[in-house]
Amino acid sequence: MAIKISPDGAENILKYVAGVTAATETLVLKLFSSNTTPGPLTVLGDFTEVTGGGYAAKTLSAGQWTVSGNSASTTAQLFTFTSAIGQIYGYYLVGATSGKLIASERFISGPYNIAASGDTLTVTATLSIA
Repeated sequence: MAIKISPDGAENILKYVAGVTAATETLVLKLFSSNTTPGPLTVLGDFTEVTGGGYAAKTLSAGQWTVSGNSASTTAQLFTFTSAIGQIYGYYLVGATSGKLIASERFISGPYNIAASGDTLTVTATLSIA
């Protein structure tokens, strides 16, 4: 499944491109454990963030993104777990300051079951504009 840009995310992108907003916002990468399939009307409240097992969301600095053509991708983000937490269905990006949902994606080959200490999950987020 392709990543879905939320309405708030689209608005932020347009404000930046149009010069309405001078600075961009740092994004935070979060994993979700809810059986959610993102769509054009998905809102932040549709997701249940993973908890426990050593999980921590990752703040993405500008240096962790590569932009080429019409897409931007993060460096691979490794999550290492200290105990079982169950199924992880996908990830979402929120603004670090605004807390607004920017984009989300359900894993194509997931969900991934985190069953034991030492289990890992690597996520590379990619945003594309057609």
